[in-house]
Amino acid sequence: MRRTLWRAVSMVFVLGVALLGCNGPNRSNQPSASSGFLLDVTLSPNTLRGATANSGESQGGCGIIQVLVSDVNGRLIDGALVTVTTTLGRFPPSGSRQESVGIAGFTTRGTLTDVLCAKAERGTGILTATVQDAVATTTFTVF
Repeated sequence: MRRTLWRAVSMVFVLGVALLGCNGPNRSNQPSASSGFLLDVTLSPNTLRGATANSGESQGGCGIIQVLVSDVNGRLIDGALVTVTTTLGRFPPSGSRQESVGIAGFTTRGTLTDVLCAKAERGTGILTATVQDAVATTTFTVF
C-alpha cells in the first residue's frame, strides 16, 4: 500500500513539473495555425435586435465586424485573404455582392471590416473568420 501511494505521488509531481514547463496557449502568443497567423474577430455590438415578426421589416439591427490578422511578432498582415461566415444574420448587399451568409476580402493594414445585420431569426450566432489555415470564432446574440 505504501509503495503504491509513493508511486502515485511521484507520478503527480512529475506530471505537474512537466505541465508547468509547457508553453500552452494561455502562456504565450502562439499562432493559431501553421501559417503563423494570429486572428482576432469581433462584432460590435455583439447583441443585435432582430427584425420584428409580421411587421414587413426585412432586417433588424446591424453590427460592425472587425477581423485583425497579425503574425507572432504582432505585425499586422496587409493583403491577407480573409473569409468570414455566419450562422445567424446576413451580410447586406453592396455594389459588388448580393446579401449572403459569407464574405471574402483582403486586409488593409491588417484589418478587414464589414457589416452584419440581423434578420427575423433569434438566438446565438457564430462568426467564423479564416485566413489560410488559421481560424477564429466569436459568438453574438440576436434578440
